[in-house]
Amino acid sequence: MKKTILLLLFLPGILTRLPAQETITQYLSGTDKDHTVPWEFFCTKGRNSGVWTTLPVPSLWDQQGFGNGAAFDRTDEQGLYRYSFPSLKEWQSKKIFIVFEGVLAHANVKLNGKPATDSYQSGFYQFSYDITALLRYDEPNLLEVTVTNPNTNTVEGDKDNAPIGAGGIFAPVYLKIVPDVYIERVAIDGDLAFSAIDNA
Repeated sequence: MKKTILLLLFLPGILTRLPAQETITQYLSGTDKDHTVPWEFFCTKGRNSGVWTTLPVPSLWDQQGFGNGAAFDRTDEQGLYRYSFPSLKEWQSKKIFIVFEGVLAHANVKLNGKPATDSYQSGFYQFSYDITALLRYDEPNLLEVTVTNPNTNTVEGDKDNAPIGAGGIFAPVYLKIVPDVYIERVAIDGDLAFSAIDNA
């Protein structure tokens, strides 16, 4: 028990002596609705569909004049996004994650023609992928995101995505660059610390 108490007492000092854990955030999109970045965009159905153009990210494509809008028949409506970005040489010794803060409704992500994941992500929450092995440094990287809007007639079985008549990458997208060895999260359980002291 004394060892536990000593560890709890000296842990802050140990952490302050570790090398700085620098995290770099590199935005691929804009930071909010008033600060956007144009991405290549293709809508598969509805208004202004069938041709490649550009769309501000973050935004909802319905609000930019694409797709079926609030119409009830949105079966198989998709927005295809493309964006090219360079990789810096100094990233080669680091770990790189791509972070999506929010997509409506289902997102499938590829980088340089290879899947970043084997499953769709969706909803209002943030999700990320480790893309370290997919990045290339001798030419620009091509990010491709396919966003599928669920049919608003058939929400059964897809209760996380209620029919809202909108679709798109509605929140920022960025790269999170961290050291190859890094601390992802630090947490101290106060109840456990006091319990260890009481039982000493």
